[in-house]
Amino acid sequence: MQQALGWITYSKELQQVLETRQDIEWAFLPMVPRNWRHRLLVNPFMSPGSGLLRRLDPITAYGGPLGAKVRRKIDAFRPDIVHCAGHFLAGAVPSGPGQPLLTAATDSTRWNMARQRGEPRLEHTARCSERDLFQRLDRVFPCSDWAGQSVLGDYQVAPERVETLPLGVDPRPIGQARAGQTARRPQILMIGKDFERKGGPKLVSWVQGPLAGRCHLHIVSKTAPNRHLQGPDITVHGAVPHGELMAKLLPQMDLLCHPTQADMSSFVIIEAALAGVPALASNIGGIPELVQDGKTGWLHGPEDAAGFLARFEQLFETPQLLAQAGAAAKAHALQNFDSRINCNRLIDRLVVMTAQAKQPKG
Repeated sequence: MQQALGWITYSKELQQVLETRQDIEWAFLPMVPRNWRHRLLVNPFMSPGSGLLRRLDPITAYGGPLGAKVRRKIDAFRPDIVHCAGHFLAGAVPSGPGQPLLTAATDSTRWNMARQRGEPRLEHTARCSERDLFQRLDRVFPCSDWAGQSVLGDYQVAPERVETLPLGVDPRPIGQARAGQTARRPQILMIGKDFERKGGPKLVSWVQGPLAGRCHLHIVSKTAPNRHLQGPDITVHGAVPHGELMAKLLPQMDLLCHPTQADMSSFVIIEAALAGVPALASNIGGIPELVQDGKTGWLHGPEDAAGFLARFEQLFETPQLLAQAGAAAKAHALQNFDSRINCNRLIDRLVVMTAQAKQPKG
């Protein structure tokens, strides 16, 4: 289980559900990117040529010394099936006769991210290593149809080995949303470890510019330059513990704003929805599969500043839209993004695959 970005939440939610299962034996291996070699791995969010030290293909690197911990765990536990949170990690798992079945969840592909950056071509070596990995997997579980269509179309993986399973969050730790509208200004929340990529600077410029005095922006990000941002319209909370964020801060918000420049599927949108907070977000990656535009939230292009600002104006002038969208977002999230349902669905698939593999051939 990769312990970076949204995979931390994915891992936590899956582990919590695994602990409720009595029909299987399982082992959890967290992969924390603290090894100095991780700083050499190519980052799919970066354009080719950026990041002078990032030259190692993660798939190849995990097949070498970086994945030794995975192989030791497999040798000791001797599983029937391995599931990887993030498909790059699957490069660490041995292949061939006598090896366990191999599956992986993925929220994007290199082709996805290249297109999102506006790059028409993908470097040949990167394309081939990812294709070979996807085609080696016994099952790929994309978190969105956006990722799944790339696995199918860009890498020619057989459709019967690809199954979209959405992300999930346990709604029980999330506090109750504030009841009703008051005379206070709308409270807007922005969450993002990568403040720049998540659109933090442009959101700040809107709140300090055309939206000044009309709302209050709360920023949860340890990379936000807080000494420049504190003021009557902005509060920088820094890095807030996840439990406190879910139970206390998020339920007090009126709107989540997520004007991200590059993204896949965002857990924060699901968490906000489960708290009854609608999202105003960029229509990129798998986000349009999390937000029903005009019903559970609103979507605009990441470069469409005029669209975002016009939407803010509409919501400030008609605050009941926020309450209506918040209620719809919560109902939609409970039905589609409850981790207790989605993670059990994944585990059930792995159990069935294992049983089928043990059946006599012919």
